[in-house]
Amino acid sequence: MFGIALFIPFLDHLKYEKGSIIKIILYVTIIICAPIIFFDNYYNSVYIDAILGLTFGFLLLKILAQKEKYEIFDILVISLGLFTLILEKDVGIFLALIILIIYFIDMIFFKNKEEFKNMNKKKAIKLVAYILLPILGIIIAKYSWSYLIKVNNVEVMFSRKI
Repeated sequence: MFGIALFIPFLDHLKYEKGSIIKIILYVTIIICAPIIFFDNYYNSVYIDAILGLTFGFLLLKILAQKEKYEIFDILVISLGLFTLILEKDVGIFLALIILIIYFIDMIFFKNKEEFKNMNKKKAIKLVAYILLPILGIIIAKYSWSYLIKVNNVEVMFSRKI
């Protein structure tokens, strides 16, 4: 369900009109079947790797499909996605850093470049918040998970220092 739920926001352009039911069914079928294309045992497996890939794909699609400049809701979605990516698996930190670099490049050079050119104090504070929120998501996820593991004396298996 989580994997399917990730891609529901991208269906916001679909509206029920006469004759559009086939289009809606097609989109829903693609969303349900897409994970099977990349991970054939997706619905029968407990491995997190497919969900990790879907979360990475969701974040990448969220950034690349963004048509207008970033607003606070977009930043929160990206920050929570990064948070989730790190909590899913240790290797998620590397994927989160890749997404963070893509996000910074997209925000600075494409989506919000006008705000960087016409900078005043209010816009500067807003842009600093837009930069710090995703970084904060990564830091909080990494340290809160490490703290939880340490406090509960959980033996870490299959994990190496990153």
